[in-house]
Amino acid sequence: MSMSFEKVFSPEEFTSLKITCSFVNMNITCGDNKEAHLVCSNVPDGSFAEIQEGVLVIEIKEKNLLDKLKQISVFDVWCRLELPEKMLESFTETAGAGNSTLEGISCAQAAIRSGAGNIVINGMTVKEGMQLETGAGNSDITDIKGGSLKTKTGAGNVSVAGELDSLAVKTGTGNMTFDGSVYGEVQVEGGIGNVTLTLHNKPEKVGTRTGIGKVDINYV
Repeated sequence: MSMSFEKVFSPEEFTSLKITCSFVNMNITCGDNKEAHLVCSNVPDGSFAEIQEGVLVIEIKEKNLLDKLKQISVFDVWCRLELPEKMLESFTETAGAGNSTLEGISCAQAAIRSGAGNIVINGMTVKEGMQLETGAGNSDITDIKGGSLKTKTGAGNVSVAGELDSLAVKTGTGNMTFDGSVYGEVQVEGGIGNVTLTLHNKPEKVGTRTGIGKVDINYV
């Protein structure tokens, strides 16, 4: 069985955001909203969103076997969260299957994990560091600013553009591209695929290694 719900939270109620979801498309934006506004459609029964000790916890339950057999597509299962402009202490998302789109989020630390699905991140500020891990799916990150970025992918392309203190990328199968500035260390380890780095400055150290594929480093 599925359910739909809508909730509103005051920004004073939470300092961090934690999302756990399976088989759902997640869209999160940050803007001129005065409150956090969440709308979920066709999510499994038992899914919820609530404040737990200063953390906005959103948990979308996994579908049972019968519902999985009835519904092949993930497209009609979705959640949209509109956030007010604020610096979160932490942002955590653990996803099973489904696409995630994140825009305008600011936080000290971020951890994003996806089993199968594409991840699009735009205009994100991470003061300390972000860890991004995907099983199967493309990762497209633009206009990211802040500390360290560590990404690990199984199968899928990784595209990053922004300004970072350090960058560490490990890919299984897929191409990796970066366009922007890194002030500290750049480490790229690729399995099967090409690596293209377009650097707008000279980092302290650049190290690349691939199994099958070529490496291009361009300074502009």
